[in-house]
Amino acid sequence: MTVKCLVVGSNPTRGAILIAEVTVKKALVLLIALIGTAASATIWTGKTRYVNPVTVNIVEHPNIWSLRSAAIFWAPSLNAEVLAGFSYTQQNGTCVIHIIDPEVDYQPEIIGHEFAHCAYGSFHEKNNAYKGS
Repeated sequence: MTVKCLVVGSNPTRGAILIAEVTVKKALVLLIALIGTAASATIWTGKTRYVNPVTVNIVEHPNIWSLRSAAIFWAPSLNAEVLAGFSYTQQNGTCVIHIIDPEVDYQPEIIGHEFAHCAYGSFHEKNNAYKGS
């Protein structure tokens, strides 16, 4: 699988958005490590799609409140009150993963779970992360 990864996060010294291209090798090593350690309380129901290669943009949030505020805007069908991360696919096929900055709260299982959505779509049953469930 080929991965092009763009990491977007906040720059604490400038208060601006920091965009850095991550090499494919580094991205693959990171994703393999993350997916290998990922644990999920969700039930696998099957792929709704298979994407290869995967292009991913990672948006890092400084805290849970920033993440959940972004979810209200970008993923209104989700229950932002319980999210630890979320992802969506743009019309150009790029998958966007929103997580808390790992320097603040390192949760590799969240990154791995969201990356799996990028490659496989909605692969689990709806849970309390969805409104009305």
